Amino acid sequence: MRRVLLSLCLSGIMFSGIGYTQNISNIPEYSLPTPDLNAIALEDEERAKNGVMYRIGINIPVELDIYKEGEWFNDNNGTLVYNVLISSNEAKALNITFDALQLPENAEMRLYNPTTGYVVGPYNKENSENDGEFTTAHVYGNQMVLEVAIPENAVGEFKLHVKDIGYFYRNVNPFDGVQERDFADSESCEVNINCSEGSSWQNEKGGVCRILVNDGGYGWCSGSLVNNTANDCTPYVLTAQHCGSGASAANFRTWVYYFKYEASGCTNPGSEPSSISVTGSVRVASSGTTSTVGKSDFLLVILKNRPAAAASAYYNGWNRSTSVSGGGVGIHHPAGDIQKISTYSSTPVQSTWSGSGISNGHWRVTWIATTNGHGVTEGGSSGSPLFNGSGLIIGDLSGGSSFCASPNSPDLYGKLSYSWSSCGTTPDYKLESWLDRSAAGSTTLTGKANSTCTAASLPVAEFTASNIYPLVNSETVTLTDNTTNSPFYWQWVVTPATHTFVGGTTKYSQNPQLTFSAVGNYTVTLYAANIAGYHFKVKSSYIHVGNLSTEEEIESTITMYPNPVTDMLYINLGNNTWNMENISVSIMDLTGKYVMMQKVDESNANTLSISIPENIATGFYFVQVTDGKNSTTEKLEIVK
Repeated sequence: MRRVLLSLCLSGIMFSGIGYTQNISNIPEYSLPTPDLNAIALEDEERAKNGVMYRIGINIPVELDIYKEGEWFNDNNGTLVYNVLISSNEAKALNITFDALQLPENAEMRLYNPTTGYVVGPYNKENSENDGEFTTAHVYGNQMVLEVAIPENAVGEFKLHVKDIGYFYRNVNPFDGVQERDFADSESCEVNINCSEGSSWQNEKGGVCRILVNDGGYGWCSGSLVNNTANDCTPYVLTAQHCGSGASAANFRTWVYYFKYEASGCTNPGSEPSSISVTGSVRVASSGTTSTVGKSDFLLVILKNRPAAAASAYYNGWNRSTSVSGGGVGIHHPAGDIQKISTYSSTPVQSTWSGSGISNGHWRVTWIATTNGHGVTEGGSSGSPLFNGSGLIIGDLSGGSSFCASPNSPDLYGKLSYSWSSCGTTPDYKLESWLDRSAAGSTTLTGKANSTCTAASLPVAEFTASNIYPLVNSETVTLTDNTTNSPFYWQWVVTPATHTFVGGTTKYSQNPQLTFSAVGNYTVTLYAANIAGYHFKVKSSYIHVGNLSTEEEIESTITMYPNPVTDMLYINLGNNTWNMENISVSIMDLTGKYVMMQKVDESNANTLSISIPENIATGFYFVQVTDGKNSTTEKLEIVK
């Protein structure tokens, strides 16, 4: 059975003048080694066998230090400019993923091919929100210049670290001086949505989108906005789980959803039409965490925000009945092309994905010839909705064997009825928990036009931790959600992975509890969503997990000041009964390593004065006071 999967293209912008750089030959070059394309081809064969997304690009990890690679110069007009030329032989296109990006006010970042003048960007402060991961659009060709222009007085606010370079190796048309028509790649038998076959489906088409996906590799899928029983216009999109089976929360933030990407009439246009896009999503539920095509293959996400009014978006209705009758259509973006429509006239048949061991998790359909062609499905159609004759979604596309040379071969769509509650017991494996948040118990639901939606404000994610200096393997930390504007969905991402959610909570709880099994600094990200979309908050190195000795601790009544400290620390011992002839003070880093140990000679003093050694770096530490029998420990920040 042929998988219905993906290809890729993302448009850029052509500028007559390129940035600040006048002499391209003087830009320092960062050369990326060509990956082993033979090994990649073998991996792609295995991915195809296992029903994983059709890959057309990979991410190559790099350590690009902007203070060692590239150059800075001052334009003498109050602007500092950084640029570096990134190249890799045989690449069809390149892009960048940052794991830290912070652009000050009035700063701009762009990427461009210095030979063709093809440019993506500019990106600004809004794109670098929360100092998290950010992925750029790709630049056609095997080289690109990364250029950042920053107001001279804001350079201290700038942060940038490159995590990966995206290397595209197939199914991307190289730029040859004129932007090529990547949109015209579907097969000739396909039928445009605005042909006569689509005249009765003008509402439904407004919900269908093409999706640029990123799971560490890149490709196209299709999907649809879906309504929920609260009729509140939450921007849910239903697509296929195999499109995002390897995607992280940060990957989902880079997905791009294109609406109203269509021909104005029945014939294919001579130039690429415009579209309305939304960048960013958060995973809500799916059929599994690895590729689980047999289990109806569904993925539900919430978009960053609702599509703009110009998209004429439509939240499609659905039917979760276990039985269906009559014909209908599939609406999709084959090969990432403009929107197409395929028609079936016979009742879908219950079917099982080959080798899955899951009985009747799919609907099998066969397409018919119509006035303007014989619509089928292709790579890029995955995740697209299957509509019954009433215009309601009954499934999403997993794959099949139809194509123009064999248009009567069947395709398989994961059943909405199976996705409703049969993939797992928790909300992150059920459509029911999200499409029926009002607990109406409905079997069917009609669609809703975006133009009828009540305006709503996005959430503003915020949180605190009960203790940001816990001890390893002993102290529980509670994360408290302080998000505004009535969120109903939360997802916590804590890195590194040496932590455990406890107390009956999970990463989807509003106020989870967790413990840590390794010392170090932990970054916490909160994703929060409401009916308008989602927002996220990143707190880098927020929780500092330390390791203490097993000495008996006494109740602490000591006072340390100043804290933070630079050179001289004072410790008031309070009213504790200490053996003053045996007092010592130690400073430990967060791993429990001693960086200072000092015997105190002030045997009759109630306040100790400790000189902080010059070789101790800025950071967080533990200060331990002991008399050989009892000890107490406090947290200290040292600033040099």
